[in-house]
Amino acid sequence: MAFKKGHTINNGRTPWNKGKKNPSLSERNRKTKKNNKNCLGKHWKMSDIGKKNIAEAMRGEKNPFYGKKHSDVTKETNRQAHLGKMMRENNPAWQNGKSFELYGFDWTELLRHSIRTRDCFTCQVCKKNGWIVHHIDYDKKNNNPDNLITLCRSCHGKTNHNEEYWINYFKNL
Repeated sequence: MAFKKGHTINNGRTPWNKGKKNPSLSERNRKTKKNNKNCLGKHWKMSDIGKKNIAEAMRGEKNPFYGKKHSDVTKETNRQAHLGKMMRENNPAWQNGKSFELYGFDWTELLRHSIRTRDCFTCQVCKKNGWIVHHIDYDKKNNNPDNLITLCRSCHGKTNHNEEYWINYFKNL
């Protein structure tokens, strides 16, 4: 008898194995899931070699999204979904509104230029070109020239974390 759309031959019947567990079968399933590419990363850790192989296999034209672009509707949906998720307290770099503090009145372009000139427009960490004037003690109101130093953008970003280390580092320069 061929399958017909809407047939009801098994409606109302309870499968013979409903609610029963076969320990050997569940163990076999667990072992096969460990080798199943779709389950990796969800319950089992993948080795670095495995990650590298999958990354290589999905590179370029082999990637299912290769050559495609997100539609404007999809972009807007994604934007709305992520809106505000990394703001304020949700951001790992949040420091209780520290960035909203005002600088002192003597924090002027002339002061910053004099600090850059003193440091020869050179980052005092990596010795590359530096344009950002940084407060050594992280106090925006302490604009004493001994508390200011010139940094490049990269090094200034590094100083935003682990303040105690950088305070000691700059004081020992």
